Amino acid sequence: MREGAIKRTRTLSSCVLASAVCLLGPAPSDAAGGSSAPGVVHQVLILHGGELFEPSMVEQDQAIRSALRAEWGPGVEFASETLDSLRGRPADGARDERVIPRQNTPKVPNVVIAVRGGALEFVRRHHAQLWPDTPVVFSGVPEEDLSLRVDPGIVGVPMRFDIIGTVELALHLRPGTRHVVIISGTSDYDQDWLGRAERQLRNLRGGVDVQQISSQTVAQMLDSVAALSDDSVVLFTSVFNDASGQRYLPRDVLEQLTKASHVPIFSVFDTYLGHGILGGSVSSWEEQGRIAGTVASRILEGRDPQSATLPPTPVPACTVDARELARWSIPGSRLPPGCDVRFQTPTFWQLNRWTIVAGAGAAILTCLFLTLLLLQGRRRHRMELELNHQRSELMHAARLAMVGELTAGIAHEINQPLGAILSNADTAELLLDRDPTQLGEVRQILADIRRDDLRASEVIRHMRTLLRKRELEIQPLDLNRTISDVVRLLLENARRRGISLGTDLEEGLPVVAADRVHIEQVLLNLLLNGMDAMAEMPEGTRTIKVKSRRREGGVEVAVVDSGTGISPQLHAHLFDSFYSTKESGLGLGLSIARSIIMAHEGRIWGENNLQGGATFYFTLPAAPVEERRRVASAAPRIVTGVRAAV
Repeated sequence: MREGAIKRTRTLSSCVLASAVCLLGPAPSDAAGGSSAPGVVHQVLILHGGELFEPSMVEQDQAIRSALRAEWGPGVEFASETLDSLRGRPADGARDERVIPRQNTPKVPNVVIAVRGGALEFVRRHHAQLWPDTPVVFSGVPEEDLSLRVDPGIVGVPMRFDIIGTVELALHLRPGTRHVVIISGTSDYDQDWLGRAERQLRNLRGGVDVQQISSQTVAQMLDSVAALSDDSVVLFTSVFNDASGQRYLPRDVLEQLTKASHVPIFSVFDTYLGHGILGGSVSSWEEQGRIAGTVASRILEGRDPQSATLPPTPVPACTVDARELARWSIPGSRLPPGCDVRFQTPTFWQLNRWTIVAGAGAAILTCLFLTLLLLQGRRRHRMELELNHQRSELMHAARLAMVGELTAGIAHEINQPLGAILSNADTAELLLDRDPTQLGEVRQILADIRRDDLRASEVIRHMRTLLRKRELEIQPLDLNRTISDVVRLLLENARRRGISLGTDLEEGLPVVAADRVHIEQVLLNLLLNGMDAMAEMPEGTRTIKVKSRRREGGVEVAVVDSGTGISPQLHAHLFDSFYSTKESGLGLGLSIARSIIMAHEGRIWGENNLQGGATFYFTLPAAPVEERRRVASAAPRIVTGVRAAV
């Protein structure tokens, strides 16, 4: 262990001295910080009262340099010297004699910073000889050591150590404590701190016994700590040397004690946090260095050291190690208010705070977006229902209008069988009056009456279906039969207009999936439009024909007329709502027809014929195969070629 400590000492000392040599090199001539003139570089000598690799020295040195560089940048150069007073003071002043010649450098420091009490003692003895006109700033010197030291040209902010506050924190966290054991080494520095602790804890209240472990080797200290009772706590100061003269770094000894001890360890130095102490009312070496650097910077600005306003002395702060709290099962509720808890294991929230916030924000936005989509969907559904209702009303109104146009044809269709029924009834009465035995003729007459009655009933049923309000009902439909029924209904209307109405239907067409009433409405609309388009044509040339043909996936129907055709300006608005060339038209017929065909997943269009007139086409999809077979087996044969003579 001793060889390792010496090797580490040499290595770290070499690093620090190398840094000092680099910093004392030529300064840039075009960059000076602070308020110094261009090209001026201030020389700062940092005089350490202990070895540079000791953690408290490292923290102060780095803080001093950082504070000065923040103010002066490249306008300041540093040199370092160590007195190594932490391990023992030479009795004959030989160390002073070895140090003094090294300070006689060509570069006189603009300010000297004495770190720790040993460095301050050296400066007080040799200030007048080495740097009579150079201000001195001290750092890391206990407050109680400065009560009588008011030498001119020496300023600084003392360091306050709270041994009483540290022990009181230990008693607060461990209420059953009856023994406070101080552990210290044998060097002058170690013994100095042991004496401070014993003096301050001499009148500790509450019946707590104060003991000390000092004149032992480190191995003996480990055994002594392992044997402590559970009602004890340890106050660790420093161990630079043990009873055997072995040299150590106090943090190395502390880490060994932490492993051997089954009671918590406390201290007043913040450099021990994270290396085994539970906590304490600690003082910060880094803060001391930063304050010293700030004071030195004000002096370099030209302020009088004696009249400069110094920062207040920092107050030790309650600080604990969260890992040690957990190790000793001490609840956080016992901590004094405002106590700083370090080395806490970050919670899931702390580790992923922004991820959680972003995720929650995204989830909220997604919920809002989905809610808006849901509301939009409901609103759209309501609008679709309303539009469907309005479309149904328009379709029904259109059917009523078409039925009004077909009044004469409907009357003919009904009057014809009714007249036949009356004639047959008169004939039957005459036969019975003349020869009651001719029952065979009467039976034939009754059969004719039944047939004519059924025909009239079918016409009335058909009209009732057309006039009734109903929703779209997709069913297997024999399209040729539907075409024949519509054509038969319009024969009388065509005859009165002088139009030849016929069909050209391909047999064996597949059954389509459609609503019979709505398809009849489309056919009626196309046929009536075709008849209206031939109103100005000469008699004998007015023809209209309905054709059906098989197409891939279904059936195509064409209504061909010999009218005036479709004008170019009308063609672009053929299926627009409320666009009509008729004086009494509403412009809804073809629009409704397109809506019906599109609802059946079909297509409708119109185009002019080469020989004159126009043709309107629409397609319908075929029904499933099993439905086609069922309808085909039950349907009677359709008679094609129905025609009305002019």
